[in-house]
Amino acid sequence: QPVEWQVLDVKDGKALVISKYGLINHVYNKEHTRVTWETCTLRKWLNDTFIKDIFSAEEMKAVTLSDVSADKNSIYNTNQGNDTKDKLFLLSIKEVKQYFVSDEKRLCKPTEYAVYHGAYDLNCGYGWWWLRSVLAGGYFAANVGSHGSVSYDGAYLDHYMGSVRPAFWLNL
Repeated sequence: QPVEWQVLDVKDGKALVISKYGLINHVYNKEHTRVTWETCTLRKWLNDTFIKDIFSAEEMKAVTLSDVSADKNSIYNTNQGNDTKDKLFLLSIKEVKQYFVSDEKRLCKPTEYAVYHGAYDLNCGYGWWWLRSVLAGGYFAANVGSHGSVSYDGAYLDHYMGSVRPAFWLNL
């Protein structure tokens, strides 16, 4: 199925886009151990495996290798690790609040594929989706809940019911 993308920002000849739906469910990290975005298994999977499944070789040329900031979390003083360079990434708490200014705008439906494989799907059709910010000493990751609010309690890293909404900078 083609992926539908939502444009969040345009600057310097590039557009920041995010998937309109929670494309797939995936754990943030395979083991319940302290991690950051830099060290989690979801980051590696997005940029090594998943990217090849959703983009052709020609399309891949327009996906920019981007500087991804290890934004500090305003609630927890958890080590966010180092900045990274990624083609695909998840939004941070700071970015999700910047680009989605209300709970209503943050609502996200998981795809049928994601639900079939275990993604959480509230009766109204909305699910929760991962953010890259880590919480509580690096044992939890932030997410946007099924009602659109940012969860500062987060979810266990090895929780499989969270949807993934990849974001990237597209070279225009």
